[in-house]
Amino acid sequence: MQRSVDLTRNPLAGGRSSGDIPEHWPMSASCISRSDMSRDGRGHSERTFRVGRFFLANLLVVVSAGGALATQGSHAAPTTSTLGAVPVPVQFPANGWDVRRNRVHACPGVLASRCSQVTSLASTTRWRDCVECLPHKTLAAMPRSGIAIQITVAVEHPVRAVHTFAWPPQVKRAQVQAGFEGLPSWIGVYQAASLIRKREVSLFVWFGRSRPTVSQVSRANAELRHARLG
Repeated sequence: MQRSVDLTRNPLAGGRSSGDIPEHWPMSASCISRSDMSRDGRGHSERTFRVGRFFLANLLVVVSAGGALATQGSHAAPTTSTLGAVPVPVQFPANGWDVRRNRVHACPGVLASRCSQVTSLASTTRWRDCVECLPHKTLAAMPRSGIAIQITVAVEHPVRAVHTFAWPPQVKRAQVQAGFEGLPSWIGVYQAASLIRKREVSLFVWFGRSRPTVSQVSRANAELRHARLG
């Protein structure tokens, strides 16, 4: 089942216009299937997955421009500023999982001074894709008991996201869904995003079956509990 979410009509955004959406998020996840698919037809490009990743904008409430201006003029403004801040990659324990990360770089489509990000991952099977890619090759080789966790940390100025979960994040089995666009129907996906200590944290967890077992979810949560947010 293919899913496509129109971020221009995000119910959590209170009917705000597209100009209020962070610049590194696409206007619609449906553009995955229109203009951002890679030449090999399977979406194996870093840009393609960035588009899919930021479909998480539907989980975040965007702060209005007027509210941002009011905050800048208040005494609380210094506590929300991210000027000069640099995202630090999440550190996973090397306890038999394949652990990787990339370097800090500008968010797609903007200058690094506006937004920068870095991605870390941990997988029970060997990771076969780029760190930020939608992991087609990895998931194709993943057994039903397999798990892969991918976390992107971004620092954006001004801050536009809000807090929705605390660190460490925990997977909720009832919220694992299959049918993620571009992936096999038997792959289960859990996704969430939150503002944590001025950092925008985006989480993807993939399971080798559409409905992970209780022990699979427990193992994923154990890995997340031991991961360190810098």
